[in-house]
Amino acid sequence: MLKVNGIENEGFKETIEFDDYVPFNIEWNYSTIKGTKIYWRTGDLKKSLLEIGIDSLSGRISSMTLVTSNTISICEGNLLNNYDERGVPSFELTGKDTCDYIQDFSIKIMNNGISILMFEDDTDIILKSERISFHIGIDKKLLRIDLLDLTKNEINYFKTSLAPA
Repeated sequence: MLKVNGIENEGFKETIEFDDYVPFNIEWNYSTIKGTKIYWRTGDLKKSLLEIGIDSLSGRISSMTLVTSNTISICEGNLLNNYDERGVPSFELTGKDTCDYIQDFSIKIMNNGISILMFEDDTDIILKSERISFHIGIDKKLLRIDLLDLTKNEINYFKTSLAPA
């Protein structure tokens, strides 16, 4: 699991890309110098894979890519997007270039966004960067990630990229 050890409140720019092959890729670019990227991966690593890039020096999140998922549901309703705490998390580092955490996650497609649920614990803090929110538990582990304020076109790209060939 990923443990949050800090919050970066400013000096970053977020970009989100959707396409037909990779469901989504998100990059956070920072104004300060950074180290190399290390990877934290979760899912069963075959039918489900979420990869999070972490800066090796600061522990700041630098990227997130959903490669594939096998647990997807479509739900009515909207994700909340009015969070006051602006920022992105930095994480505890393991000292490895890649850390695999074998545990499946689920995805909910909502009217205005996508929610990736890794743990169902109680949320203590919710951070919002630009269009991404990070739900963090009392024990500082990352519980859930929401992609917010998505257009119908972005949601359709997402659905298409996960559809069986």
